[in-house]
Amino acid sequence: MSAGREGGEAAKVRLGVAGTGFIGQMHARNALASDAVELVAVGSARGAASASQLAGELGVRALSLEELWTDDEVEAVLLATRTSDHVEHALAVLGASKHLLLEKPGATTVAGQQQIAAEAARDPDRVVRVAYHRRHDPRFRELVRLIGDGAIGTPFAVHSVSREDFPPDEGDRYSGGFIMDVGVHDFETARWLLGEDPRTVFAHGHTTVYAPESGPDNVYVTIAHPRATTTVQLSRTSRVGLEIRFEVIGTEGAALLAPARLGGGITLLTETVRHEFPADCRTGFPDAYPAELADFAAAVRGERTTARRSRMTAGRSPPPSLPERACTAERLWRSARITSSRTGPRYARYLSVSRPGPGKGAPGPPGRPSAGGEEEVEVAAVRSEVDDRAPQQVGAVLAAGVEAQG
Repeated sequence: MSAGREGGEAAKVRLGVAGTGFIGQMHARNALASDAVELVAVGSARGAASASQLAGELGVRALSLEELWTDDEVEAVLLATRTSDHVEHALAVLGASKHLLLEKPGATTVAGQQQIAAEAARDPDRVVRVAYHRRHDPRFRELVRLIGDGAIGTPFAVHSVSREDFPPDEGDRYSGGFIMDVGVHDFETARWLLGEDPRTVFAHGHTTVYAPESGPDNVYVTIAHPRATTTVQLSRTSRVGLEIRFEVIGTEGAALLAPARLGGGITLLTETVRHEFPADCRTGFPDAYPAELADFAAAVRGERTTARRSRMTAGRSPPPSLPERACTAERLWRSARITSSRTGPRYARYLSVSRPGPGKGAPGPPGRPSAGGEEEVEVAAVRSEVDDRAPQQVGAVLAAGVEAQG
């Protein structure tokens, strides 16, 4: 680590940025403006021209990646090359005894993540981190503080929504896929806030906008932890841009982080605001019950009613009768009970995840997340129990993220 300056002021860390895509360029510009690091050089795996252009703009040196790894002026590397190249490049950085900040996901396979972790463990004094930016976002850190202070009691559920305007493209081949590239943030944040590793995960995906051959563009994931549950919706079809919603539910209330359009900031729902909510369904739906009765009476008189057909079913085959619908709901409920108590490919697609061994990055006690930075590289061995009918590209929880399984 950089030695301190006279008077006790910490010296800037001399940083090289590898990768000149949009994330790499952002990191390089942030480094140039930082009081904590000194941007020394930039390098690119396939774009010498782009590296030269960026270096000229920022007033630093443009190096090949090999030069960046071995340059004596570079003591740490921020690695933002293609995810598919992370293992090769991360091992080269660590082999050169440099500190490493590795863009997420750490690798596209469990084996690759294990290689990085093994090399990182060879030198405990070397800092190796995976860059999960939510751990440094003021809103998520405030959420961590509230949970740590017991504001919502012991957390037992997380509901996370991440929607982006993120059309499929050639880059999906190198990023590990949509679920990995986007979903790692949700999975890692849930693990951080709950303080528990995942046990099993089930996912369903479908194609709503883009071509079916590009894979699911909306995915719904349920993750079981030892004493908590996480649900995640991932979408690449947002029509407004980036939408992030995150809710943590505890024994004494809930905390909801919402985008600015929905109020922004964090909303706490505890006993102190009970008076702002309906006491039960009678006061929560005061107009619905009289309308339900009137609609039933209209049906008895043979009139067309609102309950018979919705806009989505117009023009299709007649909907099932109400008793048939009730049977469908009953079967769904019983199926859910079975799935919750019995695992395996007969019922759903599950991925069993073993807990990582103890180490620097091990999570704290359940329900009390740490407010620190990213965890050191960790490894979770994954055993897949998948039948052939399972949806494509569900997430296998990996280290502080997820590995896509196609």
